[in-house]
Order: sequence, then C-alpha cells, then structure tokens
Amino acid sequence: MYPATNSVPRRRAPRALAGALCLLPALAGPALADPAVRYWSTWQVDDGEWAEPAEAPRAAFPGEGSTIGLRYGLVRQGADAGRPPRALPDVATTCAEADPVPGLKRVQVVVDYGRPGESVTPRDTSRPEAEVVCAHVPEVFSTEQVFRAVLDLSEGTEGICSVHGHPEDGCSSNWEHDADPAVLEAREDPVEAELLTPEQALEAPELPENTTPGAAESAAGEEDEGGVTEESAGTAPPTEESSTSSAAGAADPGSTESPTSPADDAGESDDGPADPVRVRPLLPWWAVTGLLLALGAGLWALLRPLPPRTARKRRVASSRDDSADELRNEPRPPRTGA
Repeated sequence: MYPATNSVPRRRAPRALAGALCLLPALAGPALADPAVRYWSTWQVDDGEWAEPAEAPRAAFPGEGSTIGLRYGLVRQGADAGRPPRALPDVATTCAEADPVPGLKRVQVVVDYGRPGESVTPRDTSRPEAEVVCAHVPEVFSTEQVFRAVLDLSEGTEGICSVHGHPEDGCSSNWEHDADPAVLEAREDPVEAELLTPEQALEAPELPENTTPGAAESAAGEEDEGGVTEESAGTAPPTEESSTSSAAGAADPGSTESPTSPADDAGESDDGPADPVRVRPLLPWWAVTGLLLALGAGLWALLRPLPPRTARKRRVASSRDDSADELRNEPRPPRTGA
C-alpha cells in the first residue's frame, strides 16, 4: 500500500483542475459586444416579397398599385442591407377607398418603426409598430416624392433621419459601439400594420411640386455623376465618420451648416412660382453716359471745320510765297563799272 500522505493529493488534483477551468471565463472578462449601425432603409415589393430597390428613391418611379416601405432597424457593421418591414398588407385593401383618377396613381406606403431594442430612445407609444397608408399622387411622382406626400420626414446628409419624429435624436445615434448580440440575432415575427388615412398619417399633407419623369431622371443622373451614392438617399448603412460628423453637428446648436435636402436639390417649393430673375447691366447708367459723351467729343474734334482765322492766315501766307517767287523770277539790271 501507498502511504496515506500520497493518496490525498491524487484525490484533490481533479477537483483543483475543474475549479481552475471554471474560473477561466471570469478571468478573461466579459464578452465584447458587436458594433452596429441603425438607420432607415427603403424597400419595394417584388413578386409578393420585400426586396431592395435597384435605384435611389429620387430616381425610382413606383407604378399604379405598387408597394414601397421604410424600416428602422439595427444591423451589424458592414451588413449588406438593412432589415425589411415586418408587415406586408394587401394593397387592394389599403387603397380600396381610393378611386382611380386619370393622371394619378395609388401607391401603398408601409412604415415599420422597428423593435423597441433597436433605437436609443423609446418609440412613441401613441403610434403603432407599423403603419400603412394609401398615397394617391400624380403618376410622375418618384419614390421620394411619394414618401414626402404622406409622411413627415426629417432628412440630413446621411439620408432619412426620422419619420414622424422617430427616433427623437435623429441621425446623431446611428453608430452603436456596444450593440447587444441578442438584439442583432433575435428572430423577427410579422406584425400587423395599422391602416391610416393620409390625414392621419400627416396632419397637414403638402404634396410636392409636380415634375416630369424626364426631368427627375436627368436630375438623378447629374447627381450620380457628381458622386451621390445610395447612402445619401437613405438606402445604405451610414459610415462611422459620417455618423460622428452628424452627431457633432447635432450637439453644436451654433453651427451654421445645415443638411441639404433632396427636395431642395429638385427645386420643389410650395410658396408658388419663383420671382423672375433680374439681369443687371455690366456698367451703371452714369458710366455709359460718360463714355458716350467722351466718344462724341472725340469725333467732333476730329471732324470739325477749320475756323475762318486759320484759313485767312493760310491765304496770306500763300500770297506772300507767290510774291517772293515773282521777285526772284524778275530779271536784274546789269552792273556797271565805276
């Protein structure tokens, strides 16, 4: 037999090893959270399912009976797309009371405010998780104009910052450095969208100025050539740098920089026709008058007739010259000697 002193360490060694393994996660510290971004993404329905639009909202023109949507969601940094709306109502039911009108189209607009954990500030409980409204707008309206016709949008340099005031902090909180993995990986169940009238969706809806498809497409083409990307249209995740600059602008109320709105670029105005452009002359009236007077004086000095006195002097000088010539031509008498 082995001594009793040698048997005690052998029995306690497995217990000590198991205790050390249990302490390793605690010594390693808490698990690192995933960085994420939150933003409003645009969607359209193709073949009965939500799909990412191939064009920016300003360049896309939904047709009669089509469905477009907006969704606020939290996704991992570097994700290819945002989260689609969780509701997909029937457009025939939504626009049942909107009679067809020549020159107008009916478009179903779905808004999904996202889950509670996806935004920094809590959502206004007076509004449902998802809403749907039938937009009865001119046929030439783009997706952006349809959104503006029935929704209260707040936009910035990164695209859409808030819809009907959600989220309250706008684009300043798009970047999330410590997102909860449980929120990112949670499964989303379908929700029921509440049907609203255009007056309920927007208390005082103001339709944008009507534009032609050709003009809108040309404007969109010029912006694409100038470097406008889908991020500025609100269809792609914002970058960390743009989110930081947006947060800085929101924190500094004295900043003079203001975000540009796509409607401003499109020349939309609800105040009526713009004032005619006044063309200013290159020179003031008094300068033009002075130049004309100087030109007239120069021409008069060049073309004025000679004064009578000068002409008389010339005649006297000419007669003197003739007399001198006659005296020189007269024969002289011969000289005689003394």
